[in-house]
Amino acid sequence: MRNPLLIIDIIIGQEGPLVPEFKQLGNVLVYKSHQKNISQLSYKKWLTHRLDFLFESLFGQKEKPANIKDFLNKNYDCVFSNTITNGKILNQLQLGHCKVITYVHELENAIRRFTTLKDLASTLKHTTHFLVPSNAVAHNLITKYQVNENKISTLNYYIPTVDVPQKRLNEIRKELNIEESLIVCGAGTCDWRKGADIFLQVAIQILKNHPSISVKFLWIGADKTSEDYLHLAHDAKMAGVQEDVIFLDSVVNPLDYMSLMDVFLLTSREDPYPLVVLEASMLRKPTICFEKSGGAVEFVSKAKGGIVSYLNTKEMSELLLELLSQQELREHLGREAYDVFNNLHSEAVTAPVLESFLCP
Repeated sequence: MRNPLLIIDIIIGQEGPLVPEFKQLGNVLVYKSHQKNISQLSYKKWLTHRLDFLFESLFGQKEKPANIKDFLNKNYDCVFSNTITNGKILNQLQLGHCKVITYVHELENAIRRFTTLKDLASTLKHTTHFLVPSNAVAHNLITKYQVNENKISTLNYYIPTVDVPQKRLNEIRKELNIEESLIVCGAGTCDWRKGADIFLQVAIQILKNHPSISVKFLWIGADKTSEDYLHLAHDAKMAGVQEDVIFLDSVVNPLDYMSLMDVFLLTSREDPYPLVVLEASMLRKPTICFEKSGGAVEFVSKAKGGIVSYLNTKEMSELLLELLSQQELREHLGREAYDVFNNLHSEAVTAPVLESFLCP
């Protein structure tokens, strides 16, 4: 559904591969941040990647403005800020009585890491209404930053459905040398929040204690130049599982690889409402996650997936072993997950909610 009445300008934090796609949706300015923190730049690229699904079905095309001055003197009806970390940009816009909606995707550790207290204060000051993907994010805004709960609404993520051809799946199995194996998948950067180290610990427990099970562990999104990855590769080698635990760099087609999995293992210590869990559910795959780890618990509990005690790798390994051993159970939980996904995260459900906030 494309709304011809909406005309938009888009400010993107950093250059990235999806800028050409944004130019098809509206005026685009790539904001040149003066902050050189590499992890922050990587996060902004991630946010750019995730913004497109919000606007894809709603907006039309415009020409690129020369610089941020072209944005300052326009009488906007609404500013939609796709992260709580945009305080620096909001401060430069002449907002006046313009409605400012901030879609918050971050929990406390990410907020502390990716913004400053000054810029955070600007976001809180300028925002007239907050959107959140989960109760966990709303709770953090209320308890940590005293945001009035009446200023917070839920907007579910929209995830388009995909169907990867069997031929492509066979090609990937051959590429990764996992043609006859069950596959457990994890995804994300290798940092502390995403728990790639925990993923490796669970893999070691399964591979060492149950050698009769033919299973490979696949992590998608590892930066192989990072210290975190080098530590993981060292541990995998020392534990003798380097052939069975595969770390892939970021790929342009992660769903192709995720389609191979039998179980998704979310080992995040903190995640506001991970899209990869929704993508796994769209693919009809069950998820196991930790309690108290963020918004994934809300979805997985509805989908009747597996929720284990926080950081309890033994409990996670035991539940994973149960799913790997029972194909019918995996498939049943996968169907349950898809039903919840379809009821909460389809375009038919999410697009009207977004449009109601932009065009009340």
